[in-house]
Amino acid sequence: MEYCKYHPEVSAQHFCPNCQSNCCDTCVDEGQHGESAFCFVCDQATVKADGPVDVTPFWRRIDQSFRYPLKKTLMAFLTVVSFLSAASSLLPFPLMVGLNLLTTGVIIKYCFNCLSETAAGNLSAPDIGGAYEGGIVLIFRLFLMMVVSVFAVVLIYAKVSPILGSLLGFFLLVASPAAIITYAMTEDMIAALNPLKLASLIATIGLPYGLILAMLMIMIGSIDILSGLIGFEQSIPVLTLQAVISNFYFIVMFHLMGYMIYQYQYELGVDTSSMHNPLEIRPEQQRLLARARVLLKEGYWGSAEKTINDAMKRFQSDEELNEMNFRFKLATFSLSQQAFEQQQLEEKAASSSPTASRKAAPKMTPSQDLSAMADQYLLHLEQHQKRHNATTAFQLVTQQLPNYKPRAAKLRHQLAEDFRDNGNPKRAAQLLNGLHRDNPKYNQLVAAYELLQRCLADMPGMEKQVQACGKLIVKLRNQKASAII
Repeated sequence: MEYCKYHPEVSAQHFCPNCQSNCCDTCVDEGQHGESAFCFVCDQATVKADGPVDVTPFWRRIDQSFRYPLKKTLMAFLTVVSFLSAASSLLPFPLMVGLNLLTTGVIIKYCFNCLSETAAGNLSAPDIGGAYEGGIVLIFRLFLMMVVSVFAVVLIYAKVSPILGSLLGFFLLVASPAAIITYAMTEDMIAALNPLKLASLIATIGLPYGLILAMLMIMIGSIDILSGLIGFEQSIPVLTLQAVISNFYFIVMFHLMGYMIYQYQYELGVDTSSMHNPLEIRPEQQRLLARARVLLKEGYWGSAEKTINDAMKRFQSDEELNEMNFRFKLATFSLSQQAFEQQQLEEKAASSSPTASRKAAPKMTPSQDLSAMADQYLLHLEQHQKRHNATTAFQLVTQQLPNYKPRAAKLRHQLAEDFRDNGNPKRAAQLLNGLHRDNPKYNQLVAAYELLQRCLADMPGMEKQVQACGKLIVKLRNQKASAII
């Protein structure tokens, strides 16, 4: 069994021949339509990963299997179909048969859709739209398979040996789930009736096949018990409720059989990729985030930075993207600073050459870049009501830039309030110090310096600074009053 290179606890569904790496669905690019998967590192198409799939055994998912049909649209669909089936008893015989055939076909077709979708790894109930086509044809095929089976048993019982006939009948009864599974995988009635193929499937699965057979028998018995508790009154409500229960259990049964195919697909030699729905098309920002994660884990920091920067230009409000951008800039600041200093030395040496060309426009330094990014990230946290994270983020930035202060006066003021509330008046005072010089037009300067005065009062040995701050507050008030006049 192969596991995803980037998620070691997740089984791999894709293999990149170029990079020789296995990936899960999250770590590949699903493209525009999800029909193919591409490697995030080399952009080459991937192939299906070899080896068995690591999935939870079906006997550990019984509770989830019974929740499988519990969707509003599906339950409404079951109720309507069951009501029509019950109402058909009031119709004349030809109409009753026709409506029963139609409703049964719809349910059977949907059950087979559930089986196929589950076998392909889709563990959510499929859309009901696929239940309205081909149901009657499917019923006739299943009926024909049953007639052929009964005829074979009777023929062998009468013409060959009663013992062999009885054994064949017992085998076909036990192998009925295998027959349904084989038909669902192949849509071949001959293969579904071939005792050798059925025996091979049962032997391949082994003891778990007996377990699922027992579970199916228990569920069939449960239908009879529940129907008995409801009663056998020939009224529309009672018949409708009985039909809902039966149809609900049938969906669960086919889901379990489909899950058994999914669990044992490698042993059975089943290529579920032919049955699999296209990969889920993720929002573009999620795909870019996934690409950036893979590139970071591979150590391609330049490509990862380009991906993150491109994503930030398009999705500035995305929470996870802002977090990744912030962490990346912090993690790479020292390296960026070293590279910048080296570039400065090289440019200085080159400028002293007689043939030196005209100087290029100065670029933003790593410190300026980190400061600008920190401003953006802290503002994002404040706007999204995550002020409890903003103080932590600010302290992480000051580990790299000790003198950093946000440019926005309101942001400095809010951070200072948070630091004082968290018992750190010194950090709050550092943020507020000089605010009137840096942002003289800030309309909450008086409130900010009143906060600064309280912070200074909380700190020992700051009596002179408290008095000086009080004088500044009076001055700011007078300036504000005169500006109003």
